[in-house]
Amino acid sequence: MDQKTIRSLSVSFRRLRTFRSEKEWSAALLDACAPFCSRSALLVLNGTKLEWKAAKGFELVTPQAPVFAISDAAAFAAAIETREITVALCTRAEVSAAMTHALGDDPGRRATLAPVSTPDRVAAVIYAEDADAAGLEVVAIAAGLALDSHSLRSRTSVGKGILQQIAPAVPAGVAAEDEEAHLRAQRFARKQAAEIRLYESERVEAARTNLNLYEGAVRERIDTARNAYDTQFAGVNVDYLHRELVRVLADDNEEAMGVDYPGPLR
Repeated sequence: MDQKTIRSLSVSFRRLRTFRSEKEWSAALLDACAPFCSRSALLVLNGTKLEWKAAKGFELVTPQAPVFAISDAAAFAAAIETREITVALCTRAEVSAAMTHALGDDPGRRATLAPVSTPDRVAAVIYAEDADAAGLEVVAIAAGLALDSHSLRSRTSVGKGILQQIAPAVPAGVAAEDEEAHLRAQRFARKQAAEIRLYESERVEAARTNLNLYEGAVRERIDTARNAYDTQFAGVNVDYLHRELVRVLADDNEEAMGVDYPGPLR
């Protein structure tokens, strides 16, 4: 990744962290996608439907933006269900009749779909063409982290759509006076795991495949995060950092952390 791209991503990620509206978040996300694809669009989940919300580089054939049932688009459904990058042919069965009609029928066109998710839900899907899947995944992770941080920070309802409130995921039995500490620990854990995935993406991908993430990729960064978590959240009896490292770096496969990974702090 060249310095120009890194600087551009840095600006976009800063905008994602400080957004104040759905429009700002969407614009920052699509700008961050630009180095990794020829054109991109953001589709937001609304119940059982996907709605085209914003785009960069597209000129729609139809006067109205696509809205369609998830069940009518097999590739979108797969991306949402697995929370994984999905590559698909742009056929009616894969991306819906509404999408192919709006973009113009081209059965040979391929699209990369990247779900934007928080621990609680998939909020949106990035649709991109001529895409670098690894780069797109990095953007999706950053966008999801920004959404999660926003909802934990505000803890108030901001209406329907992409910014709908996510209920804080505090374990049952946590006393009311300890809830804020747990929420801060969650924010810290999600940020640390996402930053490792963002800035060490190539090493993480290779080490995950070899089932040695801890030893083979980012041991120093993981140890630094663990020490900070243990110091800052000594009174929190749940190791949220461990959970996020396994979820974000190892794709929920703890075995991929490697035999030398020390496991939960508590």
